[in-house]
Formats: sequence, C-alpha cells, structure tokens
Amino acid sequence: MYCSACGKENGEGKKFCRYCGHKMKQRPIIEVEESVNVDSVAEEPIVE
Repeated sequence: MYCSACGKENGEGKKFCRYCGHKMKQRPIIEVEESVNVDSVAEEPIVE
C-alpha cells in the first residue's frame, strides 16, 4: 500500500503513513476473474 501524499510504501492495513503521518486510504479487496470465454470473442479479419 502506498501513501497518496508522499508516495512511500507502507505495510497493508496501516492507518497512517509511517513516513509523513498522512491518513492512509483503505481500499476494499476486490477479486477479479481473469478468464475470458473465447466463444464470446468475435474474430475480425486482419486488414493490411
């Protein structure tokens, strides 16, 4: 997790930046599925 004020890296779950004291913004953890259904991808011809 990086501080939005000074840009330094801090540990996860910190409430304040250990370098500048700025309040850290907590972001929710979002799980993203990275698989793509190839049946739904339309193939377009390559035009040169």
